Amino acid sequence: MYRTLRAPISVQIEVTEYCDNCCLHCYNFWRVKDATALHSLPSFTIMRSNTLPRLEVKEDKEQDKKLFVSFMQDGGVNYRKIINSYLKLKSEEIVPDFIDQLYSQYKSQIDKIIEKEAGVLKGANNTIFSGLEKVMGCGWDSSLVFYAIPTFLPFCPFGKNCFYFSIYNEVIEGKENRRRVDRIAIHELSHMCWYQKLEKAYKELGFELNHATNYYLKEAFAAIIGECEEFSKINGGHSPANHNVSLLRVVSNGKEMEFVDFFRKLFNEGRKKGLDFDAILKEVLRIGQGIQNELDEKWSLWNKYGDSPDKLSESGYQSRLLGL
Repeated sequence: MYRTLRAPISVQIEVTEYCDNCCLHCYNFWRVKDATALHSLPSFTIMRSNTLPRLEVKEDKEQDKKLFVSFMQDGGVNYRKIINSYLKLKSEEIVPDFIDQLYSQYKSQIDKIIEKEAGVLKGANNTIFSGLEKVMGCGWDSSLVFYAIPTFLPFCPFGKNCFYFSIYNEVIEGKENRRRVDRIAIHELSHMCWYQKLEKAYKELGFELNHATNYYLKEAFAAIIGECEEFSKINGGHSPANHNVSLLRVVSNGKEMEFVDFFRKLFNEGRKKGLDFDAILKEVLRIGQGIQNELDEKWSLWNKYGDSPDKLSESGYQSRLLGL
């Protein structure tokens, strides 16, 4: 007379975990009044696909001119990279006309690159932002648009709410395009998260690190964060560090190891213990305080010899950091 049910008679679908209600009957134990407190729960994944920022690609020729002038005025290794890449670029005074000519000459290629990379970032958008939110606890403003901007610089800088991807090898050198703008996005956006967290950490610790130490640490962690499982669909667990960071070595507990490996071990152990990124960052900054004079010396050597491998090696750049 009665039929045995072989399937649920009702299904509850939760379209978002980002709920700011605190219902007594809710089966999710992590419900809190203050939605921002969710960021402190390391095992919790916030997936807000409808409220994440957007990544878009655009051309900005005028900003490219400013970047060239700025790096040429600063001098150092990046200045030498520019003048060695563009032998006709003798001084910053001719930058505006020089860049105008490049954008005019290669307009068709630039347009195709922008169209292609816009499609790549559209497909990776949610993975990148939700991944950084989980790994680093970044609080994203959903109204923000972050821009990926092609540049003729032979390297990839970043700015406020934007990053630049170099088209030098592909367009000027005519080499095969091995660029992955989605991977660049993870790397550069991790820098923005880093700085978002840094000010608060400095206030709580009562000290700040010098420029060189902050540079090396943020670059090391950009590589480490890019390796995380949250980005496996994009990076496949592979996220190389910048060359000047990969050359650094440390001695820890009598054992020599790469600079990035030391902090990778610290980061992974912290996550296993359930520590959030803020707690890990403060520990990293404490360690950085003990080696900042050594890293400042390394930065000076890199800025002087970074484009000359033989001179860099002779300078002692790769000598071990001993302050750990």
